[in-house]
Amino acid sequence: GAVLFARGKYEESIKVFERVLTEDRENLMVTIRLAVSYSLLGNEARADALFSRAGDIHPGSIDLQHYLAMHHFRFRRWDLAAPLLEKVLIVMPRKLPALEALARIRESEGRYDDAARLMERIVDLKASPAADWIRLGELEMALTDTPAAIGAFEEARRLQGEAFDHYLELGVCYLDLRSFAAAAEALDLVARDHPGYTMALFKRAQVSVLLGEPEWRERVRFAYDRADPQIRQLIEREPLFQGETVR
Repeated sequence: GAVLFARGKYEESIKVFERVLTEDRENLMVTIRLAVSYSLLGNEARADALFSRAGDIHPGSIDLQHYLAMHHFRFRRWDLAAPLLEKVLIVMPRKLPALEALARIRESEGRYDDAARLMERIVDLKASPAADWIRLGELEMALTDTPAAIGAFEEARRLQGEAFDHYLELGVCYLDLRSFAAAAEALDLVARDHPGYTMALFKRAQVSVLLGEPEWRERVRFAYDRADPQIRQLIEREPLFQGETVR
């Protein structure tokens, strides 16, 4: 059963675990693994019942608290998951699934600083944390900590190489820091099929003015011609463009 469970063959492992429990009703790990199997297969009620039984066997089990927290998280019962996750992380501060779940909960609550601090712990633990660096960058942007956001995005860029696709965010951050050359370099790398491409053109036109590029008017008109109505309004109202005729 344990081998099947480890391989993700939950329907098969359930059959084995159910047989074991008929003979050994006090087996904590089998009860927990059976509960997890049902949880992962979407059977919330059966998992709830088994987690309750596991709690009767050994209420103080840290493994039980961890798996129960992840069960609550899986079914978006985040008010129940969060306090359990915090308990688990006191005992097992390097438990990645718990860190990731709690970070997502804190982000959903708008507690971006708490989420960012959790993400810092996550990237320190992971062998390939590029996606987590991006999430950390987005959280730091939400916290308006632009230097920290740049650091996170640049680390993701270093790890991902050509696969990196957050040049718009990176460009906006460099623009915010008035690092105009770096902003231009990042914004020029936003792909044409990127959903934020028209915003990148607008931001690049702003940078063009700030850099004193002779072709800034052409960039403004290019951005305007490709913009949706919302971005066109931003272009029309942008003081940097000095009333440049774009209509």
